This record gives sequence, structure tokens and C-alpha cells, in this order.
Amino acid sequence: MLQKSKYEHLLCPSIFSINYINIISSIEMFEEYGIGEYITNRCLRRNVNLQRNLIKYLLDNGYDLLEQRNNEEYKLNPILSASNTEVKKKYGIDVKKISKSGVKKI
Repeated sequence: MLQKSKYEHLLCPSIFSINYINIISSIEMFEEYGIGEYITNRCLRRNVNLQRNLIKYLLDNGYDLLEQRNNEEYKLNPILSASNTEVKKKYGIDVKKISKSGVKKI
């Protein structure tokens, strides 16, 4: 899976600190949402279930998973690559309290 050209950007030394199972599960999950080519090493660090719940929360609350830059280039929403602490402080979203039913922004 990591041999696909769209994932070459993930192949750097920092990826070796991430559990291989989490990498594969995360890539598969991001592919389900059609944003696999935009994932970052940072977003692979979050637990897959927490990431899935965060994505669902973002979609349910009108956030875009991708942001357009330079009128052409798309990037992953920075919330998905931020640490849980940063997401809570900067965006008011407690990732650990989000469940499948959703928790409102604090």
C-alpha cells in the first residue's frame, strides 16, 4: 500500500515511529472518505477510532475535510493533523470525548 506513488510523501524517517497496523488502518479509513492522498504522518499518529470519530464530527458540523490553497492545490484540514491537545485548545474540540453520536464543540 505504501508503495503507491500517492503515499510517497509519507515515506520519511518519522513514519518508523508509527505502528504499521495503525498506518494501514488509517490509510484505509482515509481512502473510505476519498482523501487518502492528502494524509500526513501527523494524522497517522492518532488512534484510528478517534480519527474516524473526529472525521464524522467534522462532517456532521459542516467542516470540510480538505482546504483549497492557491486556488488549485488541496490540503488536508489542519484539524486532522493536529495533536489532540492542539485540537482542543485551538478549535475547542475534545477528540477523546467525541463519540459516534457526537459531542458538541466546547
